[in-house]
Amino acid sequence: MTVETKIHIVRVALWIASIFVVTWPLHLARPVIGDIAYVASCAIVFGGFYWLGIVITKRMGRARQVPQP
Repeated sequence: MTVETKIHIVRVALWIASIFVVTWPLHLARPVIGDIAYVASCAIVFGGFYWLGIVITKRMGRARQVPQP
């Protein structure tokens, strides 16, 4: 598998995980925390998973580079 394929798989997996977190645990907590806190929490979850994807894919890209002599 190429690095680009692995990076794409990681990003899709993180996107699915973030959707799962928003649709199940956060949705169950919505009546308790309120609508505004729910929307803010969703934004934080999506942003956090997006940031995590960027960090992981950058490290994957660096690990695959051949060191220059």
